[in-house]
Amino acid sequence: HRELEGTAVKLSTERASIVGRYLESQGIAADRYEVKGWGGKKMLYDKHSPQARYNVRVEIEVVEE
Repeated sequence: HRELEGTAVKLSTERASIVGRYLESQGIAADRYEVKGWGGKKMLYDKHSPQARYNVRVEIEVVEE
Protein backbone atom coordinates (compact mmCIF):
# COMPACT_ATOMS: atom_id res chain seq x y z
CA HIS A 1 0.00 0.00 0.00
CA ARG A 2 2.77 2.47 0.95
CA GLU A 3 4.66 1.67 -2.22
CA LEU A 4 1.61 2.43 -4.39
CA GLU A 5 1.10 5.74 -2.56
CA GLY A 6 4.70 6.75 -3.33
CA THR A 7 4.19 5.81 -6.97
CA ALA A 8 1.04 7.96 -7.14
CA VAL A 9 2.90 10.96 -5.74
CA LYS A 10 5.76 10.44 -8.19
CA LEU A 11 3.39 10.20 -11.16
CA SER A 12 1.47 13.26 -9.96
CA THR A 13 4.69 15.24 -9.59
CA GLU A 14 5.80 14.21 -13.08
CA ARG A 15 2.49 15.40 -14.56
CA ALA A 16 2.74 18.73 -12.75
CA SER A 17 6.34 19.12 -13.93
CA ILE A 18 5.23 18.69 -17.53
CA VAL A 19 2.77 21.55 -17.06
CA GLY A 20 5.53 23.60 -15.42
CA ARG A 21 7.81 23.05 -18.40
CA TYR A 22 5.01 24.12 -20.71
CA LEU A 23 4.48 27.32 -18.71
CA GLU A 24 8.19 28.04 -18.91
CA SER A 25 8.18 27.43 -22.67
CA GLN A 26 5.47 30.06 -22.91
CA GLY A 27 7.68 32.65 -21.20
CA ILE A 28 6.53 32.26 -17.60
CA ALA A 29 9.58 32.25 -15.33
CA ALA A 30 9.99 29.16 -13.15
CA ASP A 31 10.18 31.32 -10.02
CA ARG A 32 6.58 32.45 -10.63
CA TYR A 33 5.00 29.06 -10.03
CA GLU A 34 5.41 26.02 -7.84
CA VAL A 35 5.08 22.40 -8.90
CA LYS A 36 3.57 19.91 -6.42
CA GLY A 37 2.47 16.32 -6.74
CA TRP A 38 -0.24 15.20 -4.35
CA GLY A 39 -0.87 11.65 -5.50
CA GLY A 40 -4.08 10.52 -3.81
CA LYS A 41 -3.92 13.04 -0.98
CA LYS A 42 -6.25 15.72 -2.40
CA MET A 43 -8.98 13.76 -4.10
CA LEU A 44 -12.16 15.56 -5.14
CA TYR A 45 -14.23 12.38 -5.33
CA ASP A 46 -14.21 8.97 -3.69
CA LYS A 47 -12.00 6.60 -5.67
CA HIS A 48 -14.97 4.26 -6.21
CA SER A 49 -17.33 6.91 -7.61
CA PRO A 50 -18.01 7.44 -11.32
CA GLN A 51 -16.39 10.88 -11.01
CA ALA A 52 -13.10 9.45 -9.69
CA ARG A 53 -11.40 10.15 -13.02
CA TYR A 54 -11.56 13.85 -12.13
CA ASN A 55 -9.11 13.19 -9.30
CA VAL A 56 -6.35 12.94 -11.93
CA ARG A 57 -5.82 16.61 -12.64
CA VAL A 58 -3.45 19.53 -12.56
CA GLU A 59 -4.55 22.64 -10.68
CA ILE A 60 -3.15 26.06 -11.48
CA GLU A 61 -3.61 28.76 -8.88
CA VAL A 62 -3.12 32.33 -10.06
CA VAL A 63 -1.72 34.65 -7.41
CA GLU A 64 -0.75 38.29 -7.45
CA GLU A 65 2.85 39.32 -6.94
